[in-house]
Amino acid sequence: MNEPIDYTIVVEWANPSAYRLRNRQRELLASVARQMLENDATGEIIIVYNVESGEGSVVEHFVAELFTTIPAVLVPSRELTYYQMKNAGIDRARGRLVLLVDSDIVLPPRYLESVLRAFDDPAVNVLATAVTTQSKTIREKIWSFVSPFPAPSAETGRVAATGFFANSVSFRRGSVSFRFDETDTRARMQCVALGRQLTENGITIWRDHSLRVLHPAPDSIRGMLRHARRTGNDVYKTHQLHSGKRAAFLRSLWYLIYRAGHCQWRVLREWRVIGLAPPLVPVAAVAVAFYSMAEIGALMIAAF
Repeated sequence: MNEPIDYTIVVEWANPSAYRLRNRQRELLASVARQMLENDATGEIIIVYNVESGEGSVVEHFVAELFTTIPAVLVPSRELTYYQMKNAGIDRARGRLVLLVDSDIVLPPRYLESVLRAFDDPAVNVLATAVTTQSKTIREKIWSFVSPFPAPSAETGRVAATGFFANSVSFRRGSVSFRFDETDTRARMQCVALGRQLTENGITIWRDHSLRVLHPAPDSIRGMLRHARRTGNDVYKTHQLHSGKRAAFLRSLWYLIYRAGHCQWRVLREWRVIGLAPPLVPVAAVAVAFYSMAEIGALMIAAF
């Protein structure tokens, strides 16, 4: 049981806020199952979920339906954060390669094959993907302007990067120390810290632009506002690491004002790429302004 295998896919099971998210989660697992069956390498999937979410029966149903001949390990946990769930999966992985994926992303059809082939190069120890957003609905288009993910590009090939997104990243187990800092109380910044640590230790993070992963928008306006609150809070906590309270607030405020302007610039620069109709450009600009105000409001609450 403890013999090493070729790869382990670790899925952090997000708590669904709507039926649409649960559909996305099933589609993600179905894609993973299909790609694992099509590949000759030996692998397993580990799914980590929080039991207090009540999702245990849902996860078990999906696994019984989709992974009938594939080794699947369910890891029930209690009140773990996003990054703690990923660490829990990493701790149980047997694969020589570990692939971390979120349960709400959309993988390309040959994702697994491409990742395994990339690691045939011994110089590759950490592999990030090119993450972009879906932009079908007006809500998704607005999210594209404020999200941390870049607009779709025609860039291809593998390049050295300064960081990665934790929703789809892979590493060679045993060659790098890949673990998120569980003492960090920020909601979504541990991947930035780990990326910086890997780079400082001489580990190259490669980003493969031929691996294009889609990250859907939050399922509701409320979900987008939750993300804005996390951003404002994380920015303040990040500046607090190196500054006093007053300086951290002023630097965070300056950053969020700059970010608000940058998001508006993205509206002007990327609306054609995103596929936004010209009459909706002013609507998107107003929505982005409200989103930026929510980020600044979260900063005020965190600081005072």
